[in-house]
Amino acid sequence: MLIAVSTSRGCTSFVSKRPVSSPVGCIRKYASLCNKVPIRNNNICPNPILGFLNRRIDTTSDAATKSFAPSGVNTYSTRLFGTKLGSGIEGNVVVSNEQTALPNLDVHKVEVAIRAIRDILGYNTFDVALVLTDDDEIRKMNRETREIDKSTDILSFPLYDNIETPGKLPPPEFDIPDFYFLGDMMLSVPYVIRRCEEDAHDLTAGILSEDRGVSGAMASELDPEKRIPMLLVHGMLHLVGYDHIDDDDYEEMVTREEDVIRLLNEKMQLMESSEGRDVKWL
Repeated sequence: MLIAVSTSRGCTSFVSKRPVSSPVGCIRKYASLCNKVPIRNNNICPNPILGFLNRRIDTTSDAATKSFAPSGVNTYSTRLFGTKLGSGIEGNVVVSNEQTALPNLDVHKVEVAIRAIRDILGYNTFDVALVLTDDDEIRKMNRETREIDKSTDILSFPLYDNIETPGKLPPPEFDIPDFYFLGDMMLSVPYVIRRCEEDAHDLTAGILSEDRGVSGAMASELDPEKRIPMLLVHGMLHLVGYDHIDDDDYEEMVTREEDVIRLLNEKMQLMESSEGRDVKWL
């Protein structure tokens, strides 16, 4: 069963309620939906291939490397190996910048924001991946995974889909590096730019947003580069089990969003000031 969720600002998440029973969970979900890749068995794959948006299977021959990404999305051969909490080893963050709408986008700053959000959520040893893309690619993914034929701002693909308490991941099915992975996100930069323009028009017309959480914070922030970390807060909360399907879930999620945005802003300001700058992030 699939549950598709979205906020009034267009934030979306794809969540599969099928149990993840192998270290190729994200790929299995994608394969079972649109048959882009073969569904593998439940055996532990010898090569970690979690994060189908960003990674490939590396075989003994470069020529035999097979991409598990949707068509048109460039991939990396980076393998992500997270570690259990308390290991003291920081997890990897992979950001694939496939968009051209913001050619001067500071991708390193995006990566730093992801690391900071991950720290706030308490999973700094887990890996996470992000693809910065365009409207066509996110629309294609939205259509293939949620049967919604339109673009959106962000899609989340959590590895763990059996989370009982939002923000608290269950123990991994196997104590191996492949399972210390939060999941993938896909973000359309042109969509973010367009929403900034639309909100600028609303503000000029005196139309004020009544939204809370990330949506409310974004309504008055017209710089797309500053909106991206806000969307990442929303997307990463989906990766750790937060949702907004009903009123109680919504209230819990937007309250946590507001807390994380505040903590992220404090964290980033501290980092900026240590470098001799005083820049308000969010």
